[in-house]
Amino acid sequence: MDGHSHRDDEARAEAILTRAMEQLRGRLPFEADQALVETIETEARPAVESLDMALSLDTADDIRSLGHHESLAMFSLLGRRLARIGASVLLAHRIAPTLLDAFASEGELSASVRDGLELACLEGFVLGREEQVADDAAQRAARAMPSGRVADGVHLLVLAGLHESEVLTERIEEFGRELHRGDAQSCVIEVSTLAEPSPRRASAVLAAEETARMLGAPCFFGGVSHAWREAFEEAGVDPEHGAIHATLESALAAAYRSAGLSLTRPGPIGRLLRRRASDR
Repeated sequence: MDGHSHRDDEARAEAILTRAMEQLRGRLPFEADQALVETIETEARPAVESLDMALSLDTADDIRSLGHHESLAMFSLLGRRLARIGASVLLAHRIAPTLLDAFASEGELSASVRDGLELACLEGFVLGREEQVADDAAQRAARAMPSGRVADGVHLLVLAGLHESEVLTERIEEFGRELHRGDAQSCVIEVSTLAEPSPRRASAVLAAEETARMLGAPCFFGGVSHAWREAFEEAGVDPEHGAIHATLESALAAAYRSAGLSLTRPGPIGRLLRRRASDR
């Protein structure tokens, strides 16, 4: 009996969802939104199923009841997903009313339920948009952190600003691909202007060492302040780790030596040529 009831519930929820998607297609004037309908159907299924379950309870008309906690969460999550997949504001405004209208054949929804679920979906959409804007800004900032070859076989990545560890990981992974393409022999990660040292961020930065090692390119860290050294140690780095350098110059020198390069001071003729070049 329970199995039969469960199958009936699933079939009813699926019929409601199908009806809603048919209605939604007729309410979307933008082709970009129309192209999202199949994806939205998948995203909306948990919201429809949770509401269908909540409406079978004695507290169906009270949006503040425990029975509606899951449906509120699912409608909020649906709004967030709409923002993430690029749905328009118009679509965000129409999705919840369309889903709720599709429940009409199952009985009239109370005003508190309709208002509560529509608001949850819109609030979720706004939150998703805010998250998307923040993620886009973080990605642009990550791409702006410069890297490149500073000498034959030696590559440098400058980490700067305030970033979550996931953003640092993504940038370092891209740097690893640069090392592979450039046939690097050693590399330097500069962190003097990387904000808010923490073990989590330090672990993300230190991942560059393992990536470089797999490519046969020793990795050195320059501009390591006392605070960053402490963060590295909390992340598991030996205090005597030889790849940690207080200055960029020291780290570069170590990287040059590792790559078989030597640093020499210019002689008298070299200094004279440099002075003449700077006077021009």
